[in-house]
Amino acid sequence: MDTLQSINLIAINPKVRKGRPYIIGTTVTVADAIHLIRQCPYGLVVSHASA
Repeated sequence: MDTLQSINLIAINPKVRKGRPYIIGTTVTVADAIHLIRQCPYGLVVSHASA
């Protein structure tokens, strides 16, 4: 059975990136990261994402 580990790396702050969820320590929004992963030519798949 696979184990899912939660790592708190996503934050929401109205003063950062217009309140969009972003990856802590960067200015990359979660939506931007998912968009880049979906375009990855190496076969990575994002099966489910919720904000």
